[in-house]
Amino acid sequence: MTVGSVFNGIRKYFAALDKLSKEKGISRWYLYPDCVWSWLRYGCVLNHYTEGGFYRRKCFERKEILTYRRWEKIIKFNNHSFEHLLSNKLDFCRFFKDFIGREYLGSREMTFDEFRSLLNRFDRVFVKPVEGLEGRDIKTISKCEDAKLTILYQELKNGDYILEEPVVQHPDMSFGNKSVNTIRVYTVFDKEKDKAFCIATTLRAGVGDAIVDNSHSGGLSYEIDIETGRVDSRAWGHSNGGGIIHPGTHICMLGREIPYWNEVITLCETAAAMVPEVRFIGWDVAVTATGPVLIEGNHDPDLDIMEFVGDFGYLNRIMSHLKN
Repeated sequence: MTVGSVFNGIRKYFAALDKLSKEKGISRWYLYPDCVWSWLRYGCVLNHYTEGGFYRRKCFERKEILTYRRWEKIIKFNNHSFEHLLSNKLDFCRFFKDFIGREYLGSREMTFDEFRSLLNRFDRVFVKPVEGLEGRDIKTISKCEDAKLTILYQELKNGDYILEEPVVQHPDMSFGNKSVNTIRVYTVFDKEKDKAFCIATTLRAGVGDAIVDNSHSGGLSYEIDIETGRVDSRAWGHSNGGGIIHPGTHICMLGREIPYWNEVITLCETAAAMVPEVRFIGWDVAVTATGPVLIEGNHDPDLDIMEFVGDFGYLNRIMSHLKN
């Protein structure tokens, strides 16, 4: 780390707190030391303090919140030897083949005929890095003439990608955007009870022309009540948030019911029980006209769309299962 990068980091730190001060009318001379104290005492990082609303939490609330430092301790309960079943998209599709509901090919092992056949059967195919994160570098390809197809095939063979049939989502999961909108379901495996439990659920909705619903790509997140399967919070996002109407539409998200909700919960708890060595998992689930399917699993799921959206204070709920 260079001196220049340190100073850039400090400038960004104070700029974020100055922006918060102006937006909320809170003295910067309160925010500066409180933000530092929040890191030293609770392990709260800057974006959690500003975007996640940690600045407004009382002391007794801060003791219950899952901060970055506490999240690191929870992740240590996961057995690294089994994490590839979630982080590697090919391994994931093979291991959870009964739950994904779509065709796929690995770019390094596919034949040209398999590649051409896949493209001919679907209007478009998703191409994802096998080890990709946060929806980055995902693109789509469509059928084309054989000359171009041969070039594209070789380019993909030289990389490490997974090609997937597009998921056709349930009509009630469409919010006027181009992405498949997924549900993030957090599960914890309790060894003593030999069972996985759903801890938190969040709806992720894309905005505009983005082909992914990830908040890093402009998407929004809404808390879902686990018992009812209904959205029960305002939106949160890195660049948008706070409203109950989905941007660019007239769709009211508050109170919206997720189809096949009981099946969503059962699917994730069943999948989590298949890999009990990874005890804390964040599942991404799409809902089709015939039921839910797994999109991917995360052995180190972001805490932002769990702690920043709706309810908060998941530390003790998770630890009550992990300590067993």
